[in-house]
Amino acid sequence: MPASSSLGSMCGAEAAPFVKGSVGGGGGQVHHVVRVLTFGDSLTAGWTLNAREFHPYSEIINEIWKPQGSVAVDHVGVSGETAVELAKGVNDIGRTYTCAAGRSWKSLSAVIHDAEQRSQPYAYVVIMAGTNDLRSTPPETIFEALKELHTACWHRGLRTLALTIPGLAAEQTRRYRHISVTRASVNDALRDMVSKNRDRTALVNLDDYVPFSRESEMWDVDGLHMTKRGYEEVARAVVVTLRQLIGE
Repeated sequence: MPASSSLGSMCGAEAAPFVKGSVGGGGGQVHHVVRVLTFGDSLTAGWTLNAREFHPYSEIINEIWKPQGSVAVDHVGVSGETAVELAKGVNDIGRTYTCAAGRSWKSLSAVIHDAEQRSQPYAYVVIMAGTNDLRSTPPETIFEALKELHTACWHRGLRTLALTIPGLAAEQTRRYRHISVTRASVNDALRDMVSKNRDRTALVNLDDYVPFSRESEMWDVDGLHMTKRGYEEVARAVVVTLRQLIGE
C-alpha cells in the first residue's frame, strides 16, 4: 500500500538461494558457508526513493563478506505488512502473503522449510518488523508478535538477531506522538527478551547506527524508509553482531 496510507510500502526482490556447506575455493580449498535469512517488511526490502530503488541490507552484507565468501544472506521483505500479520501464519508452511506491489511471499516457517529441503539450511535469522504496527497496535501485542517470529526460529534450532524498531518522522508529530512511546516500549521488551535468551538471540540497537533525523543523509524524504546510505549502516550493524556470533 502507498506510503500515504501506511507506514510501509512496496516490495523488494525475492530471496535468491545460496550454496550451503563446503564449497570450493582457490587452490582446491573448501570452506563452510554460513547461511543467513533477513526477514521483515519494507525496511528489509530496502525500499527507497518512492520505490524507484531497492537496497536490501542483505545484499550489502553479501558484498561486505564477498572477499571471504563465508556468509551468504537471503532476504524476505513483505512490504506494507505488520508484525502481527507476519506472526499469524508463522508456523503454517502453506501460508503466503501478498505485499503492496502484488508479489507473493511465503511465511517464515515455509522459507526455512524450503531451505532445509534444498539442503541449504539457515543458521541465523535476522528479524526487523513492527514499524507498520506502531500507529494503532498496543506495544504488548507488537512485542508478542515479534517474539513469536523469534520463537519459531528457535524451535527449529536457528539463532536469531533482534533488530530494534528504528525511528520515524511520524513519532515527532502531534497526531502520532504516541508512536514514540509505543516504539520505546517494544524495543525495551526486545532487550529484555534477548537478556533472557542470550544463548539463542542477540540484539542490534538500530538507534545506535541509524538514529532518525530529517537532516540525516541516512533517511529518505518520506520520513519512514532509509536511503542506500542508511541501509548500508543497517548492514554494518548486523555484520558487527554476526562476526561476534560466528567468531570471525
